[in-house]
Amino acid sequence: AVLGDMRELGERSGELPSVLKRYIAYTRSVLTTRKKVVGALIYPMILLCVSVALIALMVFYVIPSFSGLFTDLGTDLPFITQVMMDSAMFFQSQWKLIAALVVGGGGSFVVWYRSPNGRVGFDRLKMRLPILGDIFRDYAQNRFTRTFSTLLAGGIPLVTSLELAARAVGNAVLEMELMGVTVKVREGQSLWESLERTGYISEMAIEMIKVGESTGALVEMLDNASEFSEEEIDYKLSKMVTLIEPVMLIFMALVVIGMLLAFYLPLIRAAGSSKGT
Repeated sequence: AVLGDMRELGERSGELPSVLKRYIAYTRSVLTTRKKVVGALIYPMILLCVSVALIALMVFYVIPSFSGLFTDLGTDLPFITQVMMDSAMFFQSQWKLIAALVVGGGGSFVVWYRSPNGRVGFDRLKMRLPILGDIFRDYAQNRFTRTFSTLLAGGIPLVTSLELAARAVGNAVLEMELMGVTVKVREGQSLWESLERTGYISEMAIEMIKVGESTGALVEMLDNASEFSEEEIDYKLSKMVTLIEPVMLIFMALVVIGMLLAFYLPLIRAAGSSKGT
């Protein structure tokens, strides 16, 4: 929608090359920010998947192969070993039910997410997450300010630009709030005040938009707000990775240590009892 409106305006004004150049710069900036966000999430997700795979391997293959040995030891199993044995037996006997619940839950989530209320609810949940919530909100705000400034620089009227930017923001909650802002601006309310009342635009961006609206330099202030939010996203991404990496590594270490204790404690106990006799 953004490209179509800008291309139509460029053809009418005879400035199609400059309009397309602005759109290319806008697209490059948005894609760069998106790659940074996705790239920062890849490593923690890999660690999480490795942890889940390790637990599944132990539950379905390693623990069952040792169950007979533990039974033959003839000693009371340590608590951690008994818990792992019971958990492994439960997952093995009920794996069909568990798989059905996972598939059914995933399908229900997809149906719910595709509904209007589902998208709003999921996007609201994303923005309330610890650490990640601020990044999702900054990313949505960055898409809004980048799109808004690009449309205004292309000569599209303010209210129309605001409406198009709201639809391109990629977040159902912010889109809903910005569509309400469009109505208020059309009724004569100032842009910065309407945006401030949403509660989803940062104070720095509001101040820049306020200055730009009062001085006639709104495009420049929106660009500055976009650059500032990109710096904030970079900082928060690096902070998130710094926090998550050791947490995931500690989690994996605890899983491995727990598995080793569950396997070796019965052997140590059996060896000790045999020496005592």
